[in-house]
Amino acid sequence: MELPLSEFLVRRDNSTEIFKTEEFISSSSVHSYFTRDKKEDDYQEEFEVINSILDFYSDLYANARKENEEVGYYRVYIKSKALPVSYEAVYSMLKNNQADKEPPLRLITKIAIKELDTITNTVNHLRHILQRKRELVSIGKVQQIDMHCLRWLTRQPGTSIAQKAGTKQKIMAIVREEKCNTLENQVLKTFLKYCVINCDSYIHSYKKKFPNSDRVKAVIKLKLLAISILETPEFQTITTLHSIPKPNYVLQNNANYRTIWNLYKQLVNHTKLIESVWSKRQTFFKEFISMIMLTVIDKKYSTLKRMNYCFWISEFPNKEGCILTGSNWYYLSYNKNLGETIVSRQTNSILSFSSSSLRFGSKIYYIPLNKTVFKNDEYLTKYDIVYLENPKTIYDNFGKALVINSKALKGEEFTQVVFNKIKELI
Repeated sequence: MELPLSEFLVRRDNSTEIFKTEEFISSSSVHSYFTRDKKEDDYQEEFEVINSILDFYSDLYANARKENEEVGYYRVYIKSKALPVSYEAVYSMLKNNQADKEPPLRLITKIAIKELDTITNTVNHLRHILQRKRELVSIGKVQQIDMHCLRWLTRQPGTSIAQKAGTKQKIMAIVREEKCNTLENQVLKTFLKYCVINCDSYIHSYKKKFPNSDRVKAVIKLKLLAISILETPEFQTITTLHSIPKPNYVLQNNANYRTIWNLYKQLVNHTKLIESVWSKRQTFFKEFISMIMLTVIDKKYSTLKRMNYCFWISEFPNKEGCILTGSNWYYLSYNKNLGETIVSRQTNSILSFSSSSLRFGSKIYYIPLNKTVFKNDEYLTKYDIVYLENPKTIYDNFGKALVINSKALKGEEFTQVVFNKIKELI
């Protein structure tokens, strides 16, 4: 379904139908991206945009939890499944991330820094099992037979074992074969494949900006180790898992395998989180942009008094794709020179900011079309923000609107790009 951009911007009520189509909602592509083996040119910016925002929210929630635990409020707030985060904390994190000399600490970097020895020890002491099976064996090498083998023997012609063995002198017997295709090794192999996938994403996002970073080097080392292990003949015989299984005794009690099991679950759950957000990514994106805009406005007019001093952040997004709780945010401040100033986020993603000396409204649009016909639109103002998802054409004329195109990120982290652009906008 294709809709001209001008119609999309003007007829917001009708255009929302596109967000209900199977083509937009389907998460099969994102699942394939985060689970299959990828080449370097398979990198998809759209998926990494969601990943980048989720990582930012995760850091924000972790900091909020730490701060509230220090003051003893965490147990009170956790009952509502949300924690307060001040405007200053959001702005500070964005600013600090920009000034950091090291890329952010993610799950994959923790694995690369702390768990290389665990991975190496687990592979060096890979668990094997002796599997019993029946096959024809030379008479002199028979070690064990069972009732099935005896029944086979009685059906063969001849009166002695030598006669029943025939010209090849082989009879049915039990043999033991050592194999490593166990559940714990299947978890290990799948975990290593997830490591390679997450390493690729991390390297693509931060290697250019932090070429000499120890974290990037550690992630590269983890990727090379995982690839070398997966290419061994022994691991070629192990099956890859496609869902989280019920853990067996080894995964629960062996120290190395238990660590691998816990890390595997975290990597899989993060991938599932991205898949769940994908179908509601337009709401997820608009909420993130709204939060950044309110934070920047608050910083610029820091002398004003506010009615609300914080956002409320959940650990995971809800069914609507929102992490910040509440359907509306209100920001109320008063100053003698500026008068009354109100900022609100509504369901149609319109931010209004008005005072006696400053007055503007900002509309946030998410364009999911791969190919859109564009013509000059008078409704696009300076403070409007348009996000183009995976565009096949480059648009030259968006009036005064701020256009964000994931293809133009050029290896920079999405959250930092948006933060810088909005600071210039306000």
